[in-house]
Amino acid sequence: MATVRTTTRADDEAERANRWWIRNRPAARDAFVREYQAALLLLAESPRAGLPVRNHRTLRRLVLPKTGYLVFYRYFEEASVVLVKSVWHARRGKGPFRG
Repeated sequence: MATVRTTTRADDEAERANRWWIRNRPAARDAFVREYQAALLLLAESPRAGLPVRNHRTLRRLVLPKTGYLVFYRYFEEASVVLVKSVWHARRGKGPFRG
């Protein structure tokens, strides 16, 4: 089982996403936070669950299908650590690490 860590950037983005979801989806206020927490648990158990990001040798992304967010992360196999780098909504365009 891998250790999952998050960057300040990912924490800020997840918090913004959660606030938006609470304000704009009153019938499913906890949908984002529940799906994000489930994704972090999945990454701890299966660090390669996400797909490789094109043009980024070590970056991977995991789709949160119910809310439309993408979790961008790196897996450091030698240390058994998953580092979540960004939480990005699919409708925002190319992604946080693309031009």
